[in-house]
Amino acid sequence: MSKLIGEWFAAEAQHYILRVESLFGGGLLPLREGRRQGSSLDRIADAILADEEVRAFTDRTVTPSYVDDVAEATAVLLASTPPEGIYHCVGSGMGTWMDLAAHLAAELNRPRRIIPVHMSSLKLKAKRPQFCALSNVKLRSLGIVMPTWQDAVRRYAKARLNVV
Repeated sequence: MSKLIGEWFAAEAQHYILRVESLFGGGLLPLREGRRQGSSLDRIADAILADEEVRAFTDRTVTPSYVDDVAEATAVLLASTPPEGIYHCVGSGMGTWMDLAAHLAAELNRPRRIIPVHMSSLKLKAKRPQFCALSNVKLRSLGIVMPTWQDAVRRYAKARLNVV
């Protein structure tokens, strides 16, 4: 609700709203109690690198956004001054959290210890949609092509291996 209200306020002024989804990467916050305080993918990477089991949704579809790609797309968008409005700024393609975890494990060159989980089997604090995928076609129409989420995860894994 707070995001929607923020969009309403932004719409009152000259604005560009970039919607991201399943944002990952960036500064890699320091470890606290053995875990990074960051995105879901940061925590999945920590578990994979620690050779721990990872639980991942098999029935929640997402279009992850790599913070490096979002920053670059934002700079290009602002430099080109397109029509105001809402733009989805996500990686190209879509996948389940299981797909992301499996791809990340492969890119980290670690064994896959991923436990499939169905959303209906958990009691979540807040309701979550199963299909969360967004389309970046509006950005593409401006000539801003977002890399695939698989390419973004590959680059993220490479950065993580250099940090660990």
